[in-house]
Amino acid sequence: MPRRSGSVGSAFAVALSAAALSTGCSDRHPGSSGSGEGSASSASDGSTGEPAGCGVPAVGDASTCGNGQLDPGELCHEHVTTLPPAFEFVPRFLEVADFNGDGIADVLAYRGVYLGTGDGRFGDAVNWGNGGDFDQTGQDIAVGQVNGDTAADIVIALAFPDYMDPSEDLRQFQVRVGPPPGTVSGKELLLYPLTIGTADFDEDGLGDVVVAARELDIPNHVATLHRNVGDGFEQTGALANLTGGKFCSVADVDGDGHADVVDSDFLLGDGQGGFAAHAMPEGMARCAPSTSFGTDGIAGQPAVFGQDLNCDGFNDVVDKSEGIARSWRGRGAGVFDSGQELGAAVDRVAIGDVNGDGWPDVVLLKMDGAIEAAAGGYEGFAPPVPIMSSTSWLDLAVADLNADGVMAIVGLHAQGVDLLLTAL
Repeated sequence: MPRRSGSVGSAFAVALSAAALSTGCSDRHPGSSGSGEGSASSASDGSTGEPAGCGVPAVGDASTCGNGQLDPGELCHEHVTTLPPAFEFVPRFLEVADFNGDGIADVLAYRGVYLGTGDGRFGDAVNWGNGGDFDQTGQDIAVGQVNGDTAADIVIALAFPDYMDPSEDLRQFQVRVGPPPGTVSGKELLLYPLTIGTADFDEDGLGDVVVAARELDIPNHVATLHRNVGDGFEQTGALANLTGGKFCSVADVDGDGHADVVDSDFLLGDGQGGFAAHAMPEGMARCAPSTSFGTDGIAGQPAVFGQDLNCDGFNDVVDKSEGIARSWRGRGAGVFDSGQELGAAVDRVAIGDVNGDGWPDVVLLKMDGAIEAAAGGYEGFAPPVPIMSSTSWLDLAVADLNADGVMAIVGLHAQGVDLLLTAL
């Protein structure tokens, strides 16, 4: 996601069922406008400002473990279980989405998709793609509904500079349509892609692709939009306002219902494939320029955009700059209050209601491997509390894996994927 890039941060790109992947807020305030121009929801009691329906506890019980006999991938409170590695596993590309269109969350790790059963268990991994595309040339991955059906698809940025024989260079993005193993198609590019995202920017029902790419010896990136025309992709030209960095997210930043692109500033989409530059608040994390072609699949994650964290109808931001995680309360139209510091020495962030109280929380993967979480509410976040003192995780996600409303924490590491239900 990374995410981020068009990964975790790509929640806008995948319209999944609320039961499978809701962060815990958007489905709990049906009266909120969610519009950058609209007002926040009216207070449930006329005085607190909290939207009606927010803070509704989840229906699941995260405190029970059945008979204590856990199957592989079965969820249990305060217990970590691991999905085993598959297909010459390399710890890259963690994504959680409904990859087979059954309304149940699945887990993608490297090129294996673990299909969920709906009760917190997972089947054997399904091989989704050629290993070389992932472990040698894959630079970034994004999840979205490219072909307009209910199954999530993946888009991969592939780049492999061949200094000895430039004719053998690999410069393309590849679309793998779900359910896995699905079909594979690609589009050749003029430059080497490093970051990729997908969303329906022109709102024709098909997922489009935005790519940030560069020349070998020139660090500045050029971002291009590739419109999905049904039987392929047509490049519509370069996006404005790329200032030496690479875009890091595709999300609805201003809450107007249109997909936006986040670079060193906001590029606010108009729903017709056009964009208008909008200044990012001072102090919010910018996307950093890249000077080399990475192959670790764990790209830097500056921020998570486009989620309503306090259920007021406006999308908010959680960012990470120089190891400091902050939340920024949205006011609509791309306007944000000053950031609230959530923690230091932070490597990755994820969002979801992990304590089942109906409010989205922020989960922090610290640089030393510790896992902490800050409980959310209408006024902001409580100080983070420890969940795990030490892990070897490289990436994390938060999702409802057993459709009970309680979010699980998903961690990627060299030995597979950990699953954890917890309570703050």
